Amino acid sequence: MFVKRFFIIVGILLLLIVVCGGIVAFNLFRDSAIKQYFATMKPPAATVSTVIVK
Repeated sequence: MFVKRFFIIVGILLLLIVVCGGIVAFNLFRDSAIKQYFATMKPPAATVSTVIVK
């Protein structure tokens, strides 16, 4: 009985650690991906209107 309860508690703790670790890892990856995206982003071409003078 004690061994079964021990394995259930350990399993739940491991699952909790994996889920929390995954969330932290995803947030770190997301932050680095956003930084990389904005670092390589080129500004858009400027629109210039012209008028012919008569």
